[in-house]
Formats: sequence, structure tokens, C-alpha cells
Amino acid sequence: MREEPKVERAPRRLTLIGVALLLLTVTGCKWFEVAVRISDFDSRRVQGVWVWRKDTVTGQWQRAGQIVFQTPATPVVSGGKAPVEELPYVVVQPDGFGLPLHAPVQRDPTNPDQVTVRLWYARFLDAGEYRVSTYNESGESALSPQSLELL
Repeated sequence: MREEPKVERAPRRLTLIGVALLLLTVTGCKWFEVAVRISDFDSRRVQGVWVWRKDTVTGQWQRAGQIVFQTPATPVVSGGKAPVEELPYVVVQPDGFGLPLHAPVQRDPTNPDQVTVRLWYARFLDAGEYRVSTYNESGESALSPQSLELL
């Protein structure tokens, strides 16, 4: 089987991502960039983030979406610049479709196990108050103490 050159793959991948974003926009979802600080990213082997929405009637928090980390964060060199650590992740949609994205990883200089990642999240549900939790193979963290209003 003949392998295509990488030069041909990149435009195709960008085209597919562009089409997926267009379809998601047309279907009524809104995109938000959410900064998530994870205090024990490496030591707990965090696998992803659950997004929670507060039900306006019951006041209970309900799962609204999932962001799955694909592999451990790795240094990536682009454009001759210094390596930047990137985290590949997938935003899982209600229909099971997942959109692959990458987020730069910012490590705390005094505690490299604490990271901040700026993740894109597509909101399909109504506007409201949202929180996040992280998870790994052992379980799930408590909900974040801070809420976000995603309009």
C-alpha cells in the first residue's frame, strides 16, 4: 500500500476539521474556550474533563459533555520556535462524534505537576452555569469550585 506524503495529508486534515466546525456551528452549538487548571496532572494520570451544567429547575449538576485527553502531553516544535508542550484531546458530542483538537500546556514553574490547559468546548445544551471535573482510571475529582456562565 502506497503511503501519501505528509504534505498532502495536512490540507485534508485541516479541510475535514473546517467542515466539522462548520457543521457543528450550523447545528446550533456554540464554542467556548475554557481554561482548566489541573493540580495533579501527571501524578494522577488525568484522562479528561467532564463538563457539568446546573439544572435551573432542580439545582442539581448534570453531565453536559466530555473532553477526552488522547495521549500524554508531548513537546511539539513548529515554525523553528522552541518546543511547546501540546495536549491532544477530543471534544465528545452528544451524538458520539468527536472533534480532535490540541491545547498548549502551561506548567507552573514551581510545581510542574500543576498545569493549565485552554480547551475548546462545544455547548449543545442551553446557556447556563457550568463547572468541570477531571477523571482518571481510579475515579473523578470533585466539581471545580468556580462556575462559568456559558451563554
